[in-house]
Amino acid sequence: SGASIKELYPHAIFESNGSWYFRAFDIQDGFRTFRFNRIKSTRDSIDMPDRCISGNPKEDIEWNSEVVLTLGPHSQHRKPQALKLDLGLLDKPVKNLRVNSITAPFILTDLRVDCSKNAKLNPHEYPLQLMNRSELLHLQGMLIAPGFGL
Repeated sequence: SGASIKELYPHAIFESNGSWYFRAFDIQDGFRTFRFNRIKSTRDSIDMPDRCISGNPKEDIEWNSEVVLTLGPHSQHRKPQALKLDLGLLDKPVKNLRVNSITAPFILTDLRVDCSKNAKLNPHEYPLQLMNRSELLHLQGMLIAPGFGL
């Protein structure tokens, strides 16, 4: 959204697809996710100011709420049995992963999961398919998940 000066109070860090991100309380916009490589400079702060009392990491609802990602072999793949082996699905049709709601789209990207409505992505590039897409429509950031906008 362009260059700006922000007062941030970070509380979590994670990596996805070769980039590092952090979750922070932004004095103006509340809790948000930021890429490290977009930070041009920083300045230390002793403590959170009193006006930032709502910036407690325990209050970051999206970071602290869990969602389930239900993954299965891509329905268009020619060798679904091989994909089932990769997922450890010998005796069940899907694999459920519990993740926090902020990292869900990043994890789906890292795992190369087809998140399109009708499995429209190439099954050899995206060998897994998101089976509970409709349950995740409300999540912030899902547009970065592969095919989610399709």
